[in-house]
Amino acid sequence: MTSLLLILLGLFWHLSSNDSAISEDPSKGDIQKDIQYNADKKKELIENKNNRSIQNNPAQTSVDVSARQESNKSVTILSKIKGSTGNNNCKLSVSNNSKVVNQEADVIYQTEFSSCAGFNIPIDRLGTGVWLINLVVGDKSSSITIEVK
Repeated sequence: MTSLLLILLGLFWHLSSNDSAISEDPSKGDIQKDIQYNADKKKELIENKNNRSIQNNPAQTSVDVSARQESNKSVTILSKIKGSTGNNNCKLSVSNNSKVVNQEADVIYQTEFSSCAGFNIPIDRLGTGVWLINLVVGDKSSSITIEVK
């Protein structure tokens, strides 16, 4: 009886150690595919959910923009998109007097709200002063001003 128990324990140990030797870490390509798949599914879920609710109340869609001056002599522009804008692209226009910077970024879909992939503008591109920041996503937009020193 004891020898049978030892044989079964040995067999169990052998099988469990071989399972760990056979399993492989996922490659970077597999991880990227998983990330893209998850992002696509989130986007699909949000668009389907938002399309149903927006048909009933288009006012639920909004785009908010904010900005902060960084210590590395740049300005970071942040966004918060609620609802479905029907567009996967963010268009940013920032001006200071006669100087203008235009940039575009993809929308990053998330469960609670989405955002633009990100904008960071070096201060020396527009200079100091009052910057007018305008963000357009689909047919929605938001504008703010920020004093850059």
